[in-house]
Amino acid sequence: MVDLVRDSRWGRVMESIGGEDPYLGQVFARAMIKAQKDIKTEKTKEMISCVKHFAAYGAVEAGRDYNTVDMSQREFRQYYLPAYKEAIDSGAEMIMTSFNIVNGIPATVNKWLLKDLSLIHISEPTRHAQIS
Repeated sequence: MVDLVRDSRWGRVMESIGGEDPYLGQVFARAMIKAQKDIKTEKTKEMISCVKHFAAYGAVEAGRDYNTVDMSQREFRQYYLPAYKEAIDSGAEMIMTSFNIVNGIPATVNKWLLKDLSLIHISEPTRHAQIS
């Protein structure tokens, strides 16, 4: 889980690999995807890597799980997006959506978040991860 967390009231703080540091989230995302690729064997070749929870799950209002996220494009792109991008660029094969509402639209059906942003701005033109 590469979610950036800046509110210690959120109940999933301990699951976040980068905590409140966007750069640390990128470093750990890259390392985890690489490690997962390195351990693939004949028995585990069908195992895939999944980055979650896309996106801004750790930015919920008042630290309440599944709550609303309302933030500017600049803040989202500068602080919350880099760890997801790093995981995808490092080879993550799946993206799990978050369970919150991002700027008024549930993340699970947010066209901007799932289609426009994730496939155009995050990954290279030839590299796409499956969204679940």
